[in-house]
Amino acid sequence: MEQLIQEWRASLPKFREMTEKFYAKEVSVKEYKGFSGGYGSYAQKGGEASMLRLRMPGGRLTKEKLKFIAEMVEQYHVDKAHFTTCQAVQLHDLDKDSVCDIMEKAVDVGIITKGGGGDFPRNVMCSPLSGVEMGEYFDVLPYAEAVSDYLLKNARTNLSEVVSKERKGAKRAALRYRRLAERETEQGVLTLAEIELETGRHHQIRVQTSHAGVPIWGDKKYNKGFPKRGKTEIALWSYRLEGIHPDTKQPFSFTAKPEGEPFSLFSEELTEL
Repeated sequence: MEQLIQEWRASLPKFREMTEKFYAKEVSVKEYKGFSGGYGSYAQKGGEASMLRLRMPGGRLTKEKLKFIAEMVEQYHVDKAHFTTCQAVQLHDLDKDSVCDIMEKAVDVGIITKGGGGDFPRNVMCSPLSGVEMGEYFDVLPYAEAVSDYLLKNARTNLSEVVSKERKGAKRAALRYRRLAERETEQGVLTLAEIELETGRHHQIRVQTSHAGVPIWGDKKYNKGFPKRGKTEIALWSYRLEGIHPDTKQPFSFTAKPEGEPFSLFSEELTEL
């Protein structure tokens, strides 16, 4: 973890440099968003202010961290602080110097904003009563904090890969699929497929389809042939969710049919789902 902290500290001058360029109108809102999200910050008010998201793994807000937040609120005249549903603390309407200063000072009290935004698992949460709730099997907070550390260590790429089952730490990933239709397009042949997960691994569908040579349309991480520029939604849609309700023990099912590009090419087949 110490190595991660040192690497994070070393990356912070880059954030300050990019933020200064953004406020000087040398970088567009779109470009800055793609960069700053990985640092846990986003522009507000059309690019005239910034928000900073302080990650609290497991929702654990120690007195040292709370004291730090209170000091930052006072020192930088923060008018709005938001306790989020993802168990983080957001500071709003910061200027360019404040957002950089607070991000840098937060490391000293164990707050790393890395991964607070962007294409990343934002936080690892658990019950606020974990460890004291009557009837719980065990305290999950230490595990939530350990998982958070692990995710941070792999945040450089946030990628998964198919490996041999002999690889240390390898986990079985299984799914079932059914081809429903194909269409010829300027980009090549697009296939509409129905996929049912047997296991739930990180980026599982995206990794396995890419490994099989049929990467998903719009996937800029695993589809190496898809253009990196421009805003495109990945063509991966959860259209049916089924299960057993934990309280009533009754089965439930929700459906939402795919919309937009490129699903519109398969409108006829989608009506039959």
